[in-house]
Amino acid sequence: MSKSYVDQFYKTIEGVLADACDIDPLLRVGCQRDLISLMSLVEKRGPSVYLMELPTIGRALDRALDDGFLPLLALPLAGRVNTRTTIPRLFQGIWLKLFSSEGVLRQDVDPTFVLILRQLLYVGHKYEVAAAPERLYSVTKEFFDVERILPPTESLWDNDGTDLSRSALGHLDDRSLDSSDCRTLFSRTADSPDVHLLDTCQRVADCVVSEVFSGFDREALTFRHGPGATAGFRRGREYKYTFAAWSPRLETQFQYDRVGMANPSLLADLDSEVVFAEEASRLIDVPKTAKGPRLIAAEPTCHQWVQQGLAGWMADKIRADRGYSRRGKRSYGLCGCIDFRNQAASGYSALEASRDGQKATIDLKSASDRLSCWLVQRLFRTNPELVGAFVASRTRYMRNTLDKKYDSLIKLRKFATMGSALTFPIQSVVFTMLAIAAGCETLGVAPHRWRTLASEVRVYGDDMIVPVSWVAALRVIFKSCHLEINELKTFSGKNFRESCGVDAFRGYDVTPVKVKKFPDASKPSTIISAVDTSNLFHRKGLWRTAAYLTRAVTACAEAPVVGMVDGVWGVQTFSKGVYQYRTRYNSNLQRMETRLFQPRPKQTRRERVEGVGNLLQFFTEDPTNQILADWESGRSSTTEGGYGRRWVPVSDLSLYGGER
Repeated sequence: MSKSYVDQFYKTIEGVLADACDIDPLLRVGCQRDLISLMSLVEKRGPSVYLMELPTIGRALDRALDDGFLPLLALPLAGRVNTRTTIPRLFQGIWLKLFSSEGVLRQDVDPTFVLILRQLLYVGHKYEVAAAPERLYSVTKEFFDVERILPPTESLWDNDGTDLSRSALGHLDDRSLDSSDCRTLFSRTADSPDVHLLDTCQRVADCVVSEVFSGFDREALTFRHGPGATAGFRRGREYKYTFAAWSPRLETQFQYDRVGMANPSLLADLDSEVVFAEEASRLIDVPKTAKGPRLIAAEPTCHQWVQQGLAGWMADKIRADRGYSRRGKRSYGLCGCIDFRNQAASGYSALEASRDGQKATIDLKSASDRLSCWLVQRLFRTNPELVGAFVASRTRYMRNTLDKKYDSLIKLRKFATMGSALTFPIQSVVFTMLAIAAGCETLGVAPHRWRTLASEVRVYGDDMIVPVSWVAALRVIFKSCHLEINELKTFSGKNFRESCGVDAFRGYDVTPVKVKKFPDASKPSTIISAVDTSNLFHRKGLWRTAAYLTRAVTACAEAPVVGMVDGVWGVQTFSKGVYQYRTRYNSNLQRMETRLFQPRPKQTRRERVEGVGNLLQFFTEDPTNQILADWESGRSSTTEGGYGRRWVPVSDLSLYGGER
């Protein structure tokens, strides 16, 4: 990170402190002292102050808000004012707005100051910057450490999934495990408390799967490609719709001429038949934050194609699962717990939970990496055909080129890595079933009545919301299933909740704005991002902070001033002013227009590729079979978006008197 970006973080925090002083002028002297201290700390410790150390204190603050007490923080930059208090010296005045000098959370806390303090601590938490090489090695080590402690896959995952019986799929409390490692991991006595818990989990899962995911029909699957990378596909080079290889394990259940081609009769016309070979996924690192990249595995193209079909079928089944109680009152099934398309319901539930304290928000650590084949096969055992499809479409091997300390080719124990189309839906369903089982055990509800408890659960990936009373049982279940709760992001106290991007305190949204990019005249995308960030500050009432970012943007490029609900991009304002923009009357469209700087979307161009894959691409991208006038097949390449002047309707601008 260059010095200019460090200075912009400093100016942003200066703006947040100025906003705090506008609310309480008595903070002004202390805020000036905080700015001097912050500048000194950055000179000594570097940009990690904004990117890592302040966010670490932010996590401790979240825990203190939930517990109602601020303990002594043994963290860098969190040195206390004196030996008689736990209040940190940095931003002392704002800390004292939240906690007494003894560290007790005040009953009359103004949520605005909760937002301001969290904003100061989290401002650089999501900044997009390349992580240091040692961070990549640390993340890679964690990935392989988790892989090593998972129970080994059983023999059925090495087959093609065509010959599965319920007895072969086992039980969550199965003692007759083939591997001694498994016996060590899951050893229990008959009177262990988790034995009954696991039996409840198994019975709940048997009911859910048999009721919700019954009637698996391969002919009903709709296959497609996702937007992400695959192991054998690089955008602009390869063509996804012509499969270079087809896995023999897939061929047993998803035949290439039926699944991988739009017209099987064209198979004889191919110059060369498809190669039947099993491919490995490819481990890649995706930039995330300064703490380290995110590791995903690009799946083989043929596997991803089938996985998308299975994921779509599961999503349809969940959306259709609506049950009713005996009295006729609507009682939602899984569709009331899981929504793959919208996480807003989880955010709303987090706000409600922070207000009444009845529900806890739970986050899992390395959730997808800890989801083992051992667990999946047992929870879905009542539908062997579906398990067989999971087996056939799963990628067994992964290539590693990130860290040479580990094998270049490994056989995976986890069900699927991040990058598989099945990872998100499977883990959402698995965690939902385990949560409902915890409720059945806690409340003494029979497993077959799981629908009566389903409305109490909300799951989106590894973000879970469950009643507080269920958490103790859920901890035991997760530990027995080799899953781990992320304690830093799990809250079950009285005041604070966090789920799906919403941070809530006593019913108020205190989610901070996390700066991802500062404006750079040579990179149009940073201009667009900075304007969007400025608007977020403006909407939260941090107007001085928003004004600083707006000045930084205008120093690099021109951005229009628009109303809060206008249909065009620009710097938003609540004010009704007179803004002079060039206008014209468009006689063709019969409307007044004004010329403004607006973002240009990324342009996707297609290079024509000849072959039978064109027909498959057409039926996939145009499922209604309606020929689109501007549609064309081929290999896609995307150019970087930008911004420039273009004509927009005056009616879209409320500042011009448009209807809004």
